[in-house]
Amino acid sequence: MSTFKDQHLAEIEARAAVAAELQCDVRALVATVRRLQQENERLRALGELPTAEVLSAALVERIRQDIRAELGVPNVAAAGVVEGEFAANLRRLRHAAGLTQEKLADRCGVARETIASLEVGMRTNPTMETAVAIARALRCRVDDLV
Repeated sequence: MSTFKDQHLAEIEARAAVAAELQCDVRALVATVRRLQQENERLRALGELPTAEVLSAALVERIRQDIRAELGVPNVAAAGVVEGEFAANLRRLRHAAGLTQEKLADRCGVARETIASLEVGMRTNPTMETAVAIARALRCRVDDLV
């Protein structure tokens, strides 16, 4: 009987831990909204109040940035990603994530040579599975690579 009670208590503790994490996430989002409201008030005082569409886009982007920062996702823009340059984008994002070719290959389940040949442009068309695995390992979207 005590094992059932122990299991039940462990489940309750696990749920409490998840609830605490969600509260932290909500607090971070509330802080972001407050910062945006303060910026809105500043702009209003200067007579430079942006449209609702601009504010919505800014809010969405700011929340994305905060969530990416919280999760440790590399900043794609700061990494210098250029559309249409898979090899350079892969190299830049790998460096931004602080990974070696070997470490990235291990995370993707491919050979290091695969990563190396993609980075130097010897292979220009990775399979969709490889591209998705690389994007997951780098915590970015496949679109950020291509």
